[in-house]
Amino acid sequence: MRKFCLRSGSLLMLIAVTFGAMGSHILENQIGIEPKYLDTFSTGLRYHFIHALALLMLGTLLYERKTNMMTQAAYFFLVGTILFSGSLYLLSLQEVVPLPLGWLGLLTPFGGILLMAGWLFMFLSTFQENRWLYQQDQDE
Repeated sequence: MRKFCLRSGSLLMLIAVTFGAMGSHILENQIGIEPKYLDTFSTGLRYHFIHALALLMLGTLLYERKTNMMTQAAYFFLVGTILFSGSLYLLSLQEVVPLPLGWLGLLTPFGGILLMAGWLFMFLSTFQENRWLYQQDQDE
């Protein structure tokens, strides 16, 4: 699970940096694009960065401590980031891409709920016993 968190967090960071560098330039250079779409893109990017860092942090924490809820938090962070930020990225392209993307707005709150669930599970994991320590005590 440590490697999963570190790999997915690193990949999400790579995508976030790429989107930050290229995406804002592409959107800013569009003539007549509404500022609300730039704000939507920036919001998606901000949450993308935060939760990619959360996955990297979680992967590092898993070297010292491992609980079931930490594992579940990782999945919530990954899927929540894809749904929340991904839907915001696509919604910010509504004026550029001539496709009906309005339905993606339904995914954004669901992704946000998953991100909140990830943080809730991280909090609740502090009340769980460390599985590794428990296993070591049982072996002795």
